[in-house]
Amino acid sequence: MTLQEQLEPYKAIYSPLMLENFLDYWEESNQKGKQKWQLEKTWEIGRRLKRWKRQQDQWDYEKSQRNTLKKVEEMPRENRGNRIDEGFTKLFG
Repeated sequence: MTLQEQLEPYKAIYSPLMLENFLDYWEESNQKGKQKWQLEKTWEIGRRLKRWKRQQDQWDYEKSQRNTLKKVEEMPRENRGNRIDEGFTKLFG
């Protein structure tokens, strides 16, 4: 059974883009013509997809955080405020 065929039951669960990225990664062949997924000692497609999704979500979250920080760093200094605890100091300082 091909990897593409193994993914059929999961098409309703995961996005087409995620499944395409999964296929791109795992269908890579070595010099002997074996695909990466065929070289694994164990292969349970459901668990692999679940982990792939979890890691993708984490990577997307980290990427969004980096982009937010980048936007703050690109702001002119006078628009950023002095310190993160500035409001606390004004209230209780």
